Amino acid sequence: IATAISSGNDGYCDAVGDPACVPAAVTVNGTDKQDREYTYGNWHDTMVDILAPGVNVISAIGTGNSDYGSKTGTSMAAPHIAGAFAVMKQYDPSLSVTEILEVLQQSGDMITSKCDSATVQKPRLHIGNAISSLLFLSPPRNISGEQETNKALLATEYINVLTWEENPLNQGKNVAAYRIYVVGANNQMTRIAEVNGNTFTYWHRNVQRREAITYAFSAVDNEGNESPAS
Repeated sequence: IATAISSGNDGYCDAVGDPACVPAAVTVNGTDKQDREYTYGNWHDTMVDILAPGVNVISAIGTGNSDYGSKTGTSMAAPHIAGAFAVMKQYDPSLSVTEILEVLQQSGDMITSKCDSATVQKPRLHIGNAISSLLFLSPPRNISGEQETNKALLATEYINVLTWEENPLNQGKNVAAYRIYVVGANNQMTRIAEVNGNTFTYWHRNVQRREAITYAFSAVDNEGNESPAS
């Protein structure tokens, strides 16, 4: 059972509220209508799982059967995620909590935190993309990278070794290839490679030492259909 819990409204950059800190919680921060993190939402690089609309959300206010009002806070964001889990389970009851959360995360729009100390982006719920990813291909998961050096040449060459895993949601969908992109300004994606669907490693050669690079990965089937990028 998925338990969606609001991260809290203290404006923390390195903590979330109790019980959102419980490892099994699906911890939810909020965004405004401009896709910015809610000003007072609690952020944590690992404990926050996903974001959802939480600013000026029209909701029932409890004073009457047809009374509604505009409310703000991460308590407005968490019900969006609970509802998203319900929609996903309705579509495919066999999906586990972990599988649904991964789909919601991989299909969401990435949000940059207001916190200077934040080192990662987090996805904002996009339920349409999530359902589409079940209908079609899903991007690879568990993407990671580390930099290695090649000193066999006259000058040291720096190589970013990128690895990923097959997405279990693609079982039976005939992944023929994976495409690797570099993400630049304004989220512009430039393809740098396409590898066989049985390959899960790529060496991005001749990069700068310790230069920050954002990569995106997608899956491609035998007919050339491409998944969303992760």
